[in-house]
Amino acid sequence: MRVGTIDFLTIKNDKGAFNLTFNAPKPVFGVTHDGGEILILGTNKNMVKTLSKLGLNNADRIDIGTLLAIAYNTVRDGKRESYIHSFLPASRPHLIYQNHEFLVSGGRYVFIDSGINDR
Repeated sequence: MRVGTIDFLTIKNDKGAFNLTFNAPKPVFGVTHDGGEILILGTNKNMVKTLSKLGLNNADRIDIGTLLAIAYNTVRDGKRESYIHSFLPASRPHLIYQNHEFLVSGGRYVFIDSGINDR
């Protein structure tokens, strides 16, 4: 299910915390039908260059780090709204880059009508 678009992701790894921003077109923020998984669709295939600037290797699968927050836009009640969800420490998923796509792995959260809710 399509929720909106992603403005940035805040990530923490052994190099510190940083924001991963996206140029237009922004990736689509989606969730599975049960709200149990975040989907990031349509990421830029040139993201490997950005990741290498951050000191991450150019492997087929890159564990970027722990996802601390997600900033996204969506339409709610006919109005465009912006949200930033900061995950609680026990709920934080990992962000993986594989085959030119981002994968959100693990974490304890669910997406419902009001947005992302930590468990």
